Amino acid sequence: MGQTLILLFLLIFPLSFTVYGFYEILEEINFKKKGITTIGKVVGSVSAIHHYEEYQLLNGPYASKPETRPGEFLIFEYNVGDETWRSRTLKTYKKPLTELTVIYNPKDPSDLMVNGFYRVGSAKYYRIIAGLFFYGDVSKAFYIILFNYSIAQFNFFYICM
Repeated sequence: MGQTLILLFLLIFPLSFTVYGFYEILEEINFKKKGITTIGKVVGSVSAIHHYEEYQLLNGPYASKPETRPGEFLIFEYNVGDETWRSRTLKTYKKPLTELTVIYNPKDPSDLMVNGFYRVGSAKYYRIIAGLFFYGDVSKAFYIILFNYSIAQFNFFYICM
């Protein structure tokens, strides 16, 4: 019973990555349908280099660990009715831009898609790929253990299906 519960968890866990990735894609599609498109004017930029708190190296001086990303975050303004809203991109840009395409949620104008980048960018695709990859490996192990196949028998069975 314990092995079965563990194996079921190992099957559900990678599958949840895939399902969540598809959920994010559907959420983005629905956002594009319901959102209002406008043009955002770039008013500034912020360096994409962040410094963490200092830490002490082993037997050495204090240092800070920078996280670098190529380019800069852009600060932009966009109009929602008579109001002007200001925000920052979640993605970095290497080339300076003057305008951005902004899609915002009419119920919550701070919920944005900027130049096609919505919340997690391409991470949703990585979740799907990782989930399918791990699901395949775990399901293979599940069948081998459950049905007492050897790996060679499983591979033959899997290829024939």
